[in-house]
Amino acid sequence: MATVGTTVGRLPLAPGELYTSCDPSKFNFQTTAELPDFTEMVGQERALEAMRFGVGIRRPGFNLFLLGPGGTGKFGAVREFLKKRAAAPSPGPSEERGAI
Repeated sequence: MATVGTTVGRLPLAPGELYTSCDPSKFNFQTTAELPDFTEMVGQERALEAMRFGVGIRRPGFNLFLLGPGGTGKFGAVREFLKKRAAAPSPGPSEERGAI
């Protein structure tokens, strides 16, 4: 895994590499106001998987612990995740054990 912020082995970007155009006719909306609100955590697949795992432990004494800078939306993201999870149908006993 590369270290964040390293420039070893990289060449500076040319001005033409800083912009990529797209054909607006490829979209099925006129403005982004027409799109539904995005409620998932973008780019946080590992955190989502950890939350799924953590809330799947149905035993007393287990907790979720969130770590990260303040003001980054951790509380709101977990609240939304748990609201969706609570509204979903509860898995049966065989599903909780991982059986299909």
